[in-house]
Amino acid sequence: MSTHVSKSVNGQRQPGVIGAWFKSGTPWIWMNAGAISIAMIAVAGLLGLILVRGMSQFWPAPVYQIEVGTNGSSRTIIAEFVESETIPSEQVPDFE
Repeated sequence: MSTHVSKSVNGQRQPGVIGAWFKSGTPWIWMNAGAISIAMIAVAGLLGLILVRGMSQFWPAPVYQIEVGTNGSSRTIIAEFVESETIPSEQVPDFE
């Protein structure tokens, strides 16, 4: 195994290959570019999320009109469909 040993010139220690690379500033430029890229992707994602969630206010779900009644009297219900539930027939009261 060979190891890179820093040489000394005029009594001062010279940086190795990696130390010289860090002193050149190149890694800091790449890390800065990476951080800015991540920030830009996060901002674009957040704007996309706001756009998707916000646009639903301008395009609401379909509206249904239902007539419910017994013994000749009826009521009209107008609403958006939100959820459905299955109820066993034993729990439903008889409308006679």
